[in-house]
Amino acid sequence: MEGGRWMVTPASVAARKRRTGRGAQRVTGPTPDGNAMLVPRDAWDRLLAQLGHLHEAGQQLAEARERAAKAETEASFLRERLAELRQERDGLQQRLDDAGTGTAASSERRSFRDLFRFRVRPRPS
Repeated sequence: MEGGRWMVTPASVAARKRRTGRGAQRVTGPTPDGNAMLVPRDAWDRLLAQLGHLHEAGQQLAEARERAAKAETEASFLRERLAELRQERDGLQQRLDDAGTGTAASSERRSFRDLFRFRVRPRPS
């Protein structure tokens, strides 16, 4: 059926049934107190399945948020540690540069990497 949906209360459905004379059969419809309504079993099962899926999705979302918070905390820690290591490296490089200028001329000084280079000789065949 195409068109708009109608939202009604169980009490209004019961009143309409009484007016139209269909109130004698109580197969479906609201209970006499108007607090409940009988629904087909397959519709009820689909509703419960949807609620279960929503509950599971909510749990997965909460777990994902927790993992994201942990990852952000770890990332900020690693950024701070990287900054500390860079400062330490710069301090060591400065000390190396200061020690190199005091003992040798700048043209004779080798870079930090050159101190640890070595040549690889080919193996004899």
